[in-house]
Amino acid sequence: MDAQANTIGETQAALENVRLEYGEENPRYAEKLARMGVLFHQQGQTTEAASNLRRAVELHRNAGHRETPRHAMFLNNLAVVCRSQGKMQEAQDLFLEALDIDRLTVGENHPQFATHLNNLAGLHQELGEFEEALPLLIQVLEVDRETVGETDPQYATHLNNMGVLYLQLGQPQKALPLLQLALDIGREHNGVESTRYASRLNNMALVHNYLGKPEDALESLGQAMRIGAENHVEESVEYAVMLLNMACVHRGIKRLEEAADVSEKAHRLLMRLLGREHPHTEAAWRFLQNIRRAQRVL
Repeated sequence: MDAQANTIGETQAALENVRLEYGEENPRYAEKLARMGVLFHQQGQTTEAASNLRRAVELHRNAGHRETPRHAMFLNNLAVVCRSQGKMQEAQDLFLEALDIDRLTVGENHPQFATHLNNLAGLHQELGEFEEALPLLIQVLEVDRETVGETDPQYATHLNNMGVLYLQLGQPQKALPLLQLALDIGREHNGVESTRYASRLNNMALVHNYLGKPEDALESLGQAMRIGAENHVEESVEYAVMLLNMACVHRGIKRLEEAADVSEKAHRLLMRLLGREHPHTEAAWRFLQNIRRAQRVL
């Protein structure tokens, strides 16, 4: 998901200008709506994001632009928002529709197809369907190598996701070199103070923890959270995930008080961002209750 305007305010002004000059049926209006949807999503306003993207998809389809790469991108972005809202079946249907359009328009050997296939794999990962995700990510990396190359930021992103998948499959030794390479490529392109770099440090922390190196894991997580704080992303789902990962490490080395404190912060954050009923919030609550039960046993 990328937005080409700097702020929601700028995009709203551009949207109104297009509406007044061309009308709401003009494809340019759909473009501006879609762009605003991306911006809302990036700021955690998923309801507004979904509303704008749904309207953009509808206008684009009604204007006869369904079988275009742009329409596939709109569908993919709406699917990403639906996934973040926990609407997994709708997200899957949208990803599949986007991929069908990609096959007809840009073909399977194209960076856009790789990005959309990667997002479908991510959905399977969230659902715990790791074996379904594996062949998709293998195909994604093959397309990347033939198109953008092995030093491109997109390749690093997809390499990172493959590393995470190997972790989910319980294969940290396979994950480690992939995540390290993704981290190295990201350092070259984004530097060491970017939120993307922080996200990959978080993943490296998971590897360290799997491999029985909790202190290394805590060091990576501490660095990741510092970068997150400096980039003002403490109010984000990703930051909550970092908190939960830190709680997990503390729990593994029997620091139950620290684990409970950190997981409680994560749960409160997810409650604010996603609501009580979201699967991520419910999972965080179950984890916190498990820690509290362990404290009572001791």
